[in-house]
Amino acid sequence: MYIDIVPNRKSPPAILLRESVRQGQKIVKRTLANLSSLSIEQAHDIRRVLKGKKLVQPEEHFTILCSRPHGHVDAVLRTIRRLGLGKLITSRPCHERDLVISMIASRILCPQSKLALTRDLEKRVKTHLFLCILAYYVKWHMMEAWRPLLFADEDQQAKQTRDPVAPAKRSAKAEEKIHSKRLEDGSAAHSFQSLLRNLATIVRNTCQTSMDSNMPSFTVDTQHSKKQQEAFQLLQNIKM
Repeated sequence: MYIDIVPNRKSPPAILLRESVRQGQKIVKRTLANLSSLSIEQAHDIRRVLKGKKLVQPEEHFTILCSRPHGHVDAVLRTIRRLGLGKLITSRPCHERDLVISMIASRILCPQSKLALTRDLEKRVKTHLFLCILAYYVKWHMMEAWRPLLFADEDQQAKQTRDPVAPAKRSAKAEEKIHSKRLEDGSAAHSFQSLLRNLATIVRNTCQTSMDSNMPSFTVDTQHSKKQQEAFQLLQNIKM
């Protein structure tokens, strides 16, 4: 199927929607519709669509103002929402609650060195320790949900029968993950921090139309890979 623009002497050209059909050894053109009421520009647009081309190339009409790593932050915030931690801090949304959640997320994403921690503890020991406890609570749930993607042992049933005094032993499956550094499907196994770094490759772009700089900006996230989608789905399965 294609657009055929036929010159018509002193009159506007005829714009025809046609298809080519083989009849024996001949190729016969068959007119499906007369689109002469359209403009030449519209006809060219339809021709581009029929060829599988895009009418508008995003890079021609939109400008990326800034790009920031976003996936790892999104993972932590999703877990906090899943755990209902915001409502435990205060029943209603407020600036103070947002600050506390930001500090909890910061402890997970950018853990400080012990020296820096000592300096922080000098003034507000109790507050800082409480934030660390909340951050560890969120991190523990994330690590438990991500066991299939991490080097962690997935055989949790063994904990119920093993001697609590004897040294813990990894299952054969966990040992295989550690030695091969691969999961069963052949993809890379991760530590908690390396998985966060992998999710950080998901970028949030702040964009604006290049046709009018006064138009408001908007955000667009890059596509998730299959493993990144799995990581977010595992967090969604966290049960309270």
